[in-house]
Amino acid sequence: MPAESGNGQRRSGHSTGQKNSEETKLGQVVFRLGYNFNTSDLLVHVLRATDLVSCDRQKDFVDPFITLSLEPPIDSKERQTSLQRRTSCPTFDQTFKFPIDFDSLEGHRLRLLVQDFDKFSRHAPVGEFSADLGSIDVTSEPEVVGSLRSVDENQYSNGELLFSLSLLPGAEKLTIAVMKARNLRQINSEKSMDPYVRVTLLHEEKGIKKRKKTTSKKRALNPVWNEAMTFRVTPDLLHGLSVEVAVLDKDLLGQDATIGSVRLGNSVDCRSGRQHWMETVANPRRALAMWHPLTASATGAAN
Repeated sequence: MPAESGNGQRRSGHSTGQKNSEETKLGQVVFRLGYNFNTSDLLVHVLRATDLVSCDRQKDFVDPFITLSLEPPIDSKERQTSLQRRTSCPTFDQTFKFPIDFDSLEGHRLRLLVQDFDKFSRHAPVGEFSADLGSIDVTSEPEVVGSLRSVDENQYSNGELLFSLSLLPGAEKLTIAVMKARNLRQINSEKSMDPYVRVTLLHEEKGIKKRKKTTSKKRALNPVWNEAMTFRVTPDLLHGLSVEVAVLDKDLLGQDATIGSVRLGNSVDCRSGRQHWMETVANPRRALAMWHPLTASATGAAN
């Protein structure tokens, strides 16, 4: 995979694929990095994985595929390898592009998540590997061998939600664009899921509470909304403002039940919520999208 170096820039660093004492022996991923200065793209050539271990002890093989992402995210595009059947040592040989300025690599990490495909249920995570792009000389096209580490499945047990935030200070507008959710938890086995998203703006000091909702999607555990909602936010509210984004199950006969939620703001406990909010405030007039694991902290009947 050629990496063009039109301006001759190089970054000092090293591969992060060396084995260490924290290795969990879940397998390894092997990939090559590069950078195209003509198109300002980070290039990731996923070569193969080796010695993958199935989460199912009754299986001695996996049906693996790999999803790739940058943290913090640069777009909402999903990057995923092809599915390889019945193998613990799959070969992928696929290249993926991430549009990102070379000077911005310093503050990003590349995450590769290996999953075991399941046709009838949620795909099981085999393990993940994260590489600090600021410590790797991508212009030298290094081959990285990364030992997989276990994934905390509990943080994804309620599902995940993808949405973007954009702040327009001049117009005093905050826009939340709800895109889609995946692997939502089935909270009632006796009825189908009709999920919708509720966004609540909170400012406890000023006693402000504003709320808007998306439409509900019928019988969906992986719903797609692509709906935006805008709130008026004056500059004096930004510091103490927090946003709760919750996914609920619509119930025509009773109270709607909360599947999970995520809280955003400067001082919230949720790491992804705090990061997403701070990135949005630091980059006004840009729509920043991020996947968030839904927590059960606000589960129960909807107000």
